[in-house]
Amino acid sequence: MHRIKSSDPWTDTNLKMKALGTASGNTLDVCTGLGYTAIALADQPTVDRVTTIELDPSIVNIQRRNPWSRRLFENPKIDRKVGDAVELLPTIPDQSFSTIVHDPPALALCNELYTLDFYHQLRRTLKPSGKLYHYVGDPASKESGRLFRGIMDRLKQAGFQKVKRADGAFGILAR
Repeated sequence: MHRIKSSDPWTDTNLKMKALGTASGNTLDVCTGLGYTAIALADQPTVDRVTTIELDPSIVNIQRRNPWSRRLFENPKIDRKVGDAVELLPTIPDQSFSTIVHDPPALALCNELYTLDFYHQLRRTLKPSGKLYHYVGDPASKESGRLFRGIMDRLKQAGFQKVKRADGAFGILAR
């Protein structure tokens, strides 16, 4: 997801990247959407590979038609997977990624991407020194404001040691 008020997709992506800091090695982008985050990750010279997971084939069709998503299909560093992240993540070996960006739709649309079990899978596939950025939404909004606390608690329960808000990027950083 990205903000639709007082921002544009590229500004929103740049704020996420700034909060995340330098990514390196193999990275994972869960819930690719139009792919701006995957493209930004692949543009970092320290990133070797970006694996993306997008559930909805209709979103992939939109990606193909969107001129700003073209690099998803052209950049050899990007490995696109279409499928359910809940099903695909368990098939990925332990400690495969140095960086994970989890950018799910609203909780009401996909509860399973906010569960403790799913966060355990993210932790398992992340290297011990790796970092996670989890998009949540506007911390000033009533709904997202409540979500932050629950997500942060579940991330800690899943084994993330350092969990902090990245309010300017509408998300959470965890290690």
